[in-house]
Amino acid sequence: MVWLNGGRHPQYERDEFLCHDCGLPTAPLDGPDEWYTVHDRVWECAAASSDNILCIGCLETRLGRRLRHTDFVAAALNDPNYGHHSPRLQSRLRPTLTH
Repeated sequence: MVWLNGGRHPQYERDEFLCHDCGLPTAPLDGPDEWYTVHDRVWECAAASSDNILCIGCLETRLGRRLRHTDFVAAALNDPNYGHHSPRLQSRLRPTLTH
């Protein structure tokens, strides 16, 4: 599960897929994930290397803005109806309604 507790996260059995900037597990064994793919231009604007993993919050901090659904690659991984995404990721994957 993704918990923010004073900048710390619970210890998991495996330390895979940790956010490069904050250490948050992006694909924990249990609980919601922040596993996604954005367009190359978005990743490059964040000055992220190809082998880095970033949670949504750290990617947005690097970009200086909130992610939009158009930032994400059209792929099954980015389906907003996938039941294991964090609420934060789900909200970014869905188009925002404008009036």
